[in-house]
Amino acid sequence: MRLKLISLLLIILASSHTMASSKIDDKTGWHVGIAPFGYLQNSIQYENGVKNSSTHLSNSVFWGINFVDWLGLESTLFSSQLTEDDRNFVESAAYISLTITPKVTYHIQPKVALYFKAGYAFTGYVEEYDANLNDDEKEIWAGTLPTYGLGAEFSLFKGVKLRAGYDRLYGTLVNDDTDSGVSFSDYKVDAENYTISVHYQF
Repeated sequence: MRLKLISLLLIILASSHTMASSKIDDKTGWHVGIAPFGYLQNSIQYENGVKNSSTHLSNSVFWGINFVDWLGLESTLFSSQLTEDDRNFVESAAYISLTITPKVTYHIQPKVALYFKAGYAFTGYVEEYDANLNDDEKEIWAGTLPTYGLGAEFSLFKGVKLRAGYDRLYGTLVNDDTDSGVSFSDYKVDAENYTISVHYQF
């Protein structure tokens, strides 16, 4: 009788430990995160083939769901602010973008994983100029661009993960406005965003 009780107790303890471990290492469900500081390299090509480059500081929030431990869906809202531009007549520039991307994760260790995601980015880009150059002082480009990202995730402790990521969006943004009857060139953009973020896995 005592042996049966001890066996039953051991089974209960083992089951409890398994459930607890499963909860700690749970890689499915919802997550939400923030990347308060990022570095974005931006390249713009005009319709005439001329290119210019600039750098931005970025910040973003992201959320998503892992259906299984290797497949999920993630969305990111990010914005950026110009820090340096080849063109001295541009006073400021900024991106704002909302991405939707399926995400594939490969767990190389219990607390370390690599990921890749790809999808589309609904993107707007704004430039503000010296008032002497453009009476409107501001122009807006917009479009839906392909995007992809990759990186590594590290589990710090229960539910909290650190991520080092690289994201790229590229393609043509269209300007439909006219200034004094003159259309502005569409922009072929290539933006690469490097981030360190933290997120919580529910």
